[in-house]
Amino acid sequence: MALNGKVYDKASVFLLIKNLNGRIAFIKENIYKPTRFRFTATNINFRERTLYELDNRPAAPYLAGLLGISVPEFVQRLTMHPLGRISGNDIYIAQGKEVQRDGSITFYTHIYNYTNLVLLEADDIGRMQKQIADDVEQKVSFEPSFSLSVCCVLVEEIFNESGNFGTFAKTLSDSCGKYFGLTGYGEQLDFIHLNKTIILALFE
Repeated sequence: MALNGKVYDKASVFLLIKNLNGRIAFIKENIYKPTRFRFTATNINFRERTLYELDNRPAAPYLAGLLGISVPEFVQRLTMHPLGRISGNDIYIAQGKEVQRDGSITFYTHIYNYTNLVLLEADDIGRMQKQIADDVEQKVSFEPSFSLSVCCVLVEEIFNESGNFGTFAKTLSDSCGKYFGLTGYGEQLDFIHLNKTIILALFE
């Protein structure tokens, strides 16, 4: 994080907004879709954010086998296939950070033992951008005067590499009014920490 030209390695940002009467809406969107592969986390080191087993099988070899590739190939594709934590009708993304020699996978966020998971794959970026615009139009019952966008740095890299960052910024500008954008290493929605997700807070 940088403030007034000085870089801070370990810091947090707090934004306080005084809003006495206006309504607030939240939207969560991402660029991934579920595959048919679903499983349960059966061996986790919560403190170390490490997943050892899925359905009682070594995590990385099991996922590689489902995809029909070798473990070294899976290591190369790790960022392309995050896991989704299933909670009711919602899916919260957990991105793998590194595959260990024992076949376990460390993550950027926590996964609990016996969490129901689904393997994710990339979806169409244009679909996601259209979905943001549709969500604002259909789910937000007021005209936003200001919006706050929090975007995962891993998603920003995908936008930049694909040349879609400009169109993403225009989508926010057209749909969300004046907005302020932040990029981070993880997103927080209520009590849930997640990765590779765009969180929008829209203020009346």
